[in-house]
Amino acid sequence: MTSLILMTIMAISLVATTGYTAYTMVDASNRISQAQRSAADMHRLAALVEANLRVLDNDGVASPPAPEDPPPRAAGAASAKAQSSTGKAAAKEPVQPAGILPRWLMPGTRTPWGAVYGYCVFAPASDRAAAQLRTASWPAGAASGGRSYVAAAPAAPAELARAGVIAAIVAPPIGSTVLPDCTALTFRDGRIEVAEGSAVAVTRGASADLAALAASATVTRHVAPTAQGDATGTSPADAMTLSAALGHWQATRPSTMVLRLAPGRHELPAAQVQALAADQDGGRAVRLVLKAEAPGVVVSTNPPDVALRLLTDTRIENIGFEMPVEALPGTRLTFAGNNAISTNRAAGLRVAHARLDVAGGKLTVTAPGGDGVLVDGGTALFRDAAVEVTVGAGRSALVSSLGAGVTFTAESRRPSLQVHGRGLPMAALRSGGGQAILDRTDVAVDNGTPFGIVIENGQLEMKSSVIGGPTARPGSAGVLDLGGSHAVADPNSHIWSAPGGRCAQGALFSQQAAAGEGARAVSGAAAAGATLPSVANRASWTCRS
Repeated sequence: MTSLILMTIMAISLVATTGYTAYTMVDASNRISQAQRSAADMHRLAALVEANLRVLDNDGVASPPAPEDPPPRAAGAASAKAQSSTGKAAAKEPVQPAGILPRWLMPGTRTPWGAVYGYCVFAPASDRAAAQLRTASWPAGAASGGRSYVAAAPAAPAELARAGVIAAIVAPPIGSTVLPDCTALTFRDGRIEVAEGSAVAVTRGASADLAALAASATVTRHVAPTAQGDATGTSPADAMTLSAALGHWQATRPSTMVLRLAPGRHELPAAQVQALAADQDGGRAVRLVLKAEAPGVVVSTNPPDVALRLLTDTRIENIGFEMPVEALPGTRLTFAGNNAISTNRAAGLRVAHARLDVAGGKLTVTAPGGDGVLVDGGTALFRDAAVEVTVGAGRSALVSSLGAGVTFTAESRRPSLQVHGRGLPMAALRSGGGQAILDRTDVAVDNGTPFGIVIENGQLEMKSSVIGGPTARPGSAGVLDLGGSHAVADPNSHIWSAPGGRCAQGALFSQQAAAGEGARAVSGAAAAGATLPSVANRASWTCRS
């Protein structure tokens, strides 16, 4: 009997030992996994801080973003901190408590065990040491929309200062939510350490590898008219506002930022739109994508009708804008799907020495106060696209100048350009100093619009294209030359003109054949077959009335 009892006790002990060993192994594995994930997150956050160091006073001193206060701790948090891992009371309150990263830099990031990451900042230079944190706005003098940066702060511990550390990302021990004290950080053997928790340093000279890490990824954020959940943008349930998303994009600069907009009206502060246009860090190194999740996405400003000026490559899909849109020099603006622009200002869409690409779908522009699409230098390519524009009296749907190249081309369907007027428009297309190519394109006007196309000091090429139609014909001329132009067209191109109007008008179409040229008649004349071809006028289109 005694042996049986002993064997039972031994069996229970063996099972308990095995169970505890298995639990210990699983727990250790889980803690290692959490530590690895936390370390990766901390390096990513440090990279974001380093990528956003700014010089405030033109003195070469780089300052980090200013921290925000951490969220309030739960009622039992202080008593939990009162006991250390050895059971002894932690007698002191933090000398320099850690803050958290500003929301515009990286909102809502937490450790794998649910604690917030801390953010310590120190004096950016020896002459910027102060007992209390002082901040300054960047860009300097910004009335609104500026970011808060560290102007002065407590000095870093000596070994950290020698290593050039001006900030640090800190995390509590695994399972804890209590952040380490910033004064407890030490620097040993080339790395930053803290007795309870972990830390990653941010130094004055932003390291190339961390900066590359910050800019290498494609980041997707979900956007709603009002903030949802924790407003981090990581899912539709936690969608952020468009204003917060653009601030996040401006701060982090990933190689590509995709903003997925939920249906509804997304309103931007006018001051933020203006600050985006003045951002000197924009450019083709980064790309912004604005994509509607479903029909019904509208973007506007408050106050209304402030131009959205894009300093970086941008792709827009299925969005309506109640403001002018401008692509600034050196950028590429792409429209895909069905997009709309409505404004009471001068031009609805302006491309200034940039590249416009409208890929299929439909682009609707309403600009009763001016021209519809204005291309000042650069290029505009319309592939399989239907462009419908409403403009004011004497205006045109599409105007190119400064040598801009405009091309309509058919890849899978015929593109079209249609002009409507509040009053009587001048023309569907006005080209000055550049090249306009219509490849299997339909150009439509309201009946009685004076001209279909106006060219000046440029070149017009038409292939199997049509200007006007039997029910809506240009009133004065299908094509008007204002001087210094060239025209090339094939007989498969048709130009409709109203009774009493002309197929083409201007000096180009009154030229006589040069010596030695053949004497074949072409229908690109002021009246069909009335003049001879020339070097400048090789238009063999067919005139209809």
